[in-house]
Amino acid sequence: MSFEWHTEEDGVWDVPPPRQPPPQPSKSKRIFFWGAMLLFALVAAGMVIYWQVTERLQQAETNVQTNILAAHNLWQTAVVTTDAELFLSVLSGRIPSWTDAQQEALDENVIFERAPWGLTLIDGSPPSWELADLEQPITLNLSTDLLEAELQFPLDYQFLTQSGVTTTVTLSQTAVYRQGARSWLFSPPDSEFWGDWQTYEGQRLTLIYPERDREIAERLAESLEQILAQICDHPDLPACAEDASYTIRFDLHPEGLLDAADVETLFGVEPYLNMPTPTLFGLPGDETAYEALLQTYAVPLGTAVFADLFDWTCCRQIDIFQMLVIYQLADMGITSWPITAQHHIQAMKDGNSFLNVPDFWRKNNPENYSEPIHFLYIAFDFIFQQYEGLSPVSLLSNFQNWEDINYWLDNNLLQTGYQLGSVQDLWRVIQDEWWHYAYTQTLLAQENEEPPIPLPDQDIALVCLSSPQFDLDTTMSLYRYNYQDDTKLQLLASNNFVSFNPFLNDSGMIIQNLAFDESEQWQTKIWNFEGVRTQMEGEDQIFFSLGQFDPSGRYAIALQENEGSLLKFMLIDLASCDENQCETITLMGFPIWSPDGERTLMTSDNVFESSSVTFQRNGRMVLFDVIQPPLAADFWIGDRLGRITDDQPEPVIIGTGYSPFWLDNETFGFIRQHPDTGEDEIVIWLAEGLETLITLAEVQDEVPREDLSLAHIRYVVTHPAWPDNLVVVALDPLGREAYVFLYDRVTGSLDLRLQSEIAPYHSLGFSPNGRWLVLTGFDHKQNVNSNVYIVHHIESNETQTYRSSLTGFMLSPLYDWSADGNWLSFLINDQVISMVAPEYKHQIVKVHGQGNCTSLAWINR
Repeated sequence: MSFEWHTEEDGVWDVPPPRQPPPQPSKSKRIFFWGAMLLFALVAAGMVIYWQVTERLQQAETNVQTNILAAHNLWQTAVVTTDAELFLSVLSGRIPSWTDAQQEALDENVIFERAPWGLTLIDGSPPSWELADLEQPITLNLSTDLLEAELQFPLDYQFLTQSGVTTTVTLSQTAVYRQGARSWLFSPPDSEFWGDWQTYEGQRLTLIYPERDREIAERLAESLEQILAQICDHPDLPACAEDASYTIRFDLHPEGLLDAADVETLFGVEPYLNMPTPTLFGLPGDETAYEALLQTYAVPLGTAVFADLFDWTCCRQIDIFQMLVIYQLADMGITSWPITAQHHIQAMKDGNSFLNVPDFWRKNNPENYSEPIHFLYIAFDFIFQQYEGLSPVSLLSNFQNWEDINYWLDNNLLQTGYQLGSVQDLWRVIQDEWWHYAYTQTLLAQENEEPPIPLPDQDIALVCLSSPQFDLDTTMSLYRYNYQDDTKLQLLASNNFVSFNPFLNDSGMIIQNLAFDESEQWQTKIWNFEGVRTQMEGEDQIFFSLGQFDPSGRYAIALQENEGSLLKFMLIDLASCDENQCETITLMGFPIWSPDGERTLMTSDNVFESSSVTFQRNGRMVLFDVIQPPLAADFWIGDRLGRITDDQPEPVIIGTGYSPFWLDNETFGFIRQHPDTGEDEIVIWLAEGLETLITLAEVQDEVPREDLSLAHIRYVVTHPAWPDNLVVVALDPLGREAYVFLYDRVTGSLDLRLQSEIAPYHSLGFSPNGRWLVLTGFDHKQNVNSNVYIVHHIESNETQTYRSSLTGFMLSPLYDWSADGNWLSFLINDQVISMVAPEYKHQIVKVHGQGNCTSLAWINR
C-alpha cells in the first residue's frame, strides 16, 4: 500500500466549470408580473373596503330599523293609551291639517279601533315590535337614503260573521315614518305613495280609488255591485229607480275614518259616500278578513239605497233608521246582526229598560240617550223575534209618517195582529215580555255553567210595592223568597211604609211599620226565625232602628223620641225578647264599638243632623244627605254597653269631631278640624295623646288635578282584617263626586282607589271577610238606569262594576252579603235579583216576578 502526500500548495483540486449568468427576463414579462401583484393588492384592498362598507351600511340600516321600531312602538303606546302628549311627540307637523286630523282621530279612538264597523280590537293588539319580527309578521321598507320608511303591521280584531260565529280577523295597517330633526316621526304619505286616482264604472256603482289600492278596490267594486243588484231585485223591497246609481270615494286622509264613523257626516254632507281607502282602514289577509272589510262598505251603501227606497232624508231618527236597515241587510245575508242571546242576558244584568227606548226617537244626540246605543238593537231584536209578522220593511214603509215612536210601533203591531193595550203602556208591556225572554236565556246559559262555589243555603227577604207609584193607597209587603224553588211567602202587608233590617247573623230581622197618619202608631216588630216574634207596643216601646248592632249581634241600636224633636239612644237586647217586649238600655250617646265589642267610643252625634249613618255590619257607611256638611260632636269612652264607670259620673270628653272609628281594640280615631288652621285632619288617640295621620291637603294632592278641589274629608271606615289601614272618603264641594282612598299606617302611603259620582243614599262598606269594598255610585255617561255597584278587591287593587236601575232607600238594605261572605246580592231592577261571587267574577240573576220591589237582604231559613 502506498500513499501519496500532497501539501496544500501542491495539491490538486476539482474545480467546477465557470458559472453562467442566468438569463434575464424580458421587459414585458416584468411589467406583467408587477401588474398582477398590484392588481391582487388592489382587489384585496377593495374587498376589505367593500366588506367594511357593507358591514357599516348593514349596521346603519339596522340602527335605522331599530330607531323606527322604537318610534313606532312609542306611537302605538300613545294610540292604545290615548296619551295625547306622547302621541304629539312622535307626530309629524309637516302638514298641519293632517296633524290636526290625526289628533282628532286619537280623541275619537278610531286610529286602531274599528268598533263603529263591527270590529273589536283584541286586547294586547298590537304588541311591541322587535327586529326579530321583521319580514314576519311585520315588514319595513326603507328608502335608499334611509330617511323614509313604510311599515306594515297586523292588528287583530274580533268579528261576528254572517253565520253568527265570532272569529278573529287580521287587518294589515300601514304607517309612514320620516327622519325628523331629533327622531323618527309618524308622517303623512306623499302623493307618490298613493299614485293616481282611478275610477271603476259599473252598472249602478261608481268607485273612485287610488292606484295603490287598485287590486282590492276592484274586487270590492265587483262585490258591492252584486249587493246593489241583490237589494234592487229583492221581492219584499220597493224597486230601485232605473237610473239609480251610487258613488263611493275612497278617502286617503285620516278624515276618512272620522267621517265614516259619524253617520250624519257620512250621509248628510257629500253627494257621495266618503269612506276610508282600504290601506287606511286595514288590508285583509284572508277571506274572512275580506268579508269584514266588505261589510265596512256594504252597510253604508245599503243604508244609502234604503234611504232612496223609503224616501228617508238624513238625519231624522238616524239611529233607528240605520238599525232597521242593518237588520234587513243581515236578513239578506249582506252583513251580520250584532245581537246574540248573551247580549239580552247582559242587558238584564245591567238593568237596561225598554221604558227608555223612546229616547232614541226623541233625541238625535247619543250623549242624551238614557241607554247605550246597542240596547236599541237589543230591544228590536226581541221585538222582531216576539211579534211574528213584524219586519224592518213594514216599519220602514211608514217610518216618515209618524212623529211619536209609541204610535208608530203600536200602529204597526196592530196591523200585524197584536194588541198590547194602551199606547202609554206599550213599552212596559214589551219589557215584561222581554224579561221572561231574557231570563229564559239566562237560565239556559246558567244550566250549562255550574257556579264556581255553592250557592247560599239562605232565602232572600224582599220589600215590594203594590204599584210603581208610592202613595197612601199603596200596599207594601215583605216576602221571604226561596230563589232555588222560586217560591215566595208573604210575611207582612201594610198600607204604611215598611222597612226591615236583618240581624247581624241573618237569624231574624227588625221590621219597621212607619205610619203616615198621626192617629196611628209606629210599630216595631222583632222576628227571630227560631220562633219568637215580638210585637213591641206601648209608648215606651216605640223605637226606630236602622239595623245597627254591636259586634256580637245581641244588641241593636234604636232611637226613641225624647221631649219633642230630641232623640235618645237605646240598646234593644234581642236575647231578652218575648212576644210583647224586649228589654232596653238607655244610652247617653251613640256607641261605636271596638272590634272585640268590649269598649265603646260614645258620641253625642244626632244621626239625623249629621246626615251620616255608620253600621257595625261590615263597617258600612250610608250618607242620606251628601250636601249637608258634617257636624262635630264630643267623644268619650264607655264600656261595652256605653256606660261610664261609677267613679266617673260625667263623661270625660277626649275630643271633638266626627266620623269616629276603631283601628284595633285599643286605638281609635276621628276626623276633626285643626284648632289653628281649621283644616280637616284625621287623628288617632294614643296613650301619649292625639296623633295626626292625614290632612285634607295631603288627600287633595292625590286627586286628579283637573277635578274640583275637595270640600272636606267626609268619613273613615275600618275593618278588623286591616288594623293598619283606613278607608278615607272625601267629597267635592258640590257633593257630586266621591273619592275613596286607602291609607296604610305602616308605610304612610295614601292611594286613590275609587272615584264615582254620588248616587242618592251613597253607601260604602266591606265584605264580611274585609277583602272587598262595595261602593254605590252613578255613571254620568248614562242619564237614567245608571246606578252602579263598584266592587273593589283591596289587596289586588282590582275593580268590578255592576249596574242597577234602582236607587233604593237607606231605611232598608241597598245590598247584602250572604252569611258565608261569598255572594253579594242586590236588585238590578224591581223584578230581577243579582247574585255576584266577586272572587270568581261570576254573576247569576233571578227573576222573582213580584214586581215593584225596592230592597232585599239575605235571611236564614
